[in-house]
Amino acid sequence: MNEVPTKNDWEIAVSQPSVLPERINVRLANHNHKSGANKTQFAPQWIVGGNQGASGDTTHAHGGHVGLISSYQRRPHMAKKSAAATPADDGGKKSEVEGTNGKEVNEKKKSPFSISNLKVSADYSQSIKAERHHLRMSCRKPGKPEWIRIDTRPHRSDIFWLYEDKHQAGGKNELYLLHPTVVESVGDDAFKAAIYVTVNRQMDPFLWPCRLPDEERANEWHTTLQLAAEAAKEQWVRGRANMGVGGYEYHTLGTDVVPADPVFPKESLEKMLELAFRNYYIQDPDHIVIRKLEGRQ
Repeated sequence: MNEVPTKNDWEIAVSQPSVLPERINVRLANHNHKSGANKTQFAPQWIVGGNQGASGDTTHAHGGHVGLISSYQRRPHMAKKSAAATPADDGGKKSEVEGTNGKEVNEKKKSPFSISNLKVSADYSQSIKAERHHLRMSCRKPGKPEWIRIDTRPHRSDIFWLYEDKHQAGGKNELYLLHPTVVESVGDDAFKAAIYVTVNRQMDPFLWPCRLPDEERANEWHTTLQLAAEAAKEQWVRGRANMGVGGYEYHTLGTDVVPADPVFPKESLEKMLELAFRNYYIQDPDHIVIRKLEGRQ
């Protein structure tokens, strides 16, 4: 098949595609000849890739020229046209006369501001290895709207002596951790409480002091509070005081809610007690709180 040449272009017209890519017949047409005539020369047995023809001559009976083709550059529009017209050889490989690979051109021209290269990956948060270190820990009751879970790992809860000072200026109560040796000095205001390592849905940790029921004086508030704490060891709960029944009750998440697993702090209970009570620890009978209780100040 012959292609129509265009002005100022050299084109290669394949007349015997069955012999590609080793030996082909080509027609070279120059339309920019100074005489203006369309001079066409026939060159049978041009060799692609630098192999010499069978005759080894440089001329042909038709007056054309036989030469050695080692490399050549074709214009993009010509490459596109002949790529569709040139079939593959018997081995399924593309002809060596095909044009420039468009994929390679696109890769070279790819913008440095490509979105695929600049956007934050979905697993960015998992790729950052960071540990959370706490410098302060509160010891308090859960707030009314807080959903909580209790850490059930070993050595994450225990029973301690506490004292709540309700005589602070401004009506703010202060909770103190007592050394057993000063409990007698504090008197009946000292009480035993189970302190649990607890987190809320925001994974903010705190120590929850649950006052233990008095063996001599039954108190439904203390009893129901312990029941709510036991439930928080197994599932997310939210407790509230019910004045009508004189005790605590708790709520659990609905079955249609898939709760996140709790993330508890890595610090030991001992370290968390230090963070919570470093300024509220009474181990000296001459502590200012004890002096006030005994009327010495």
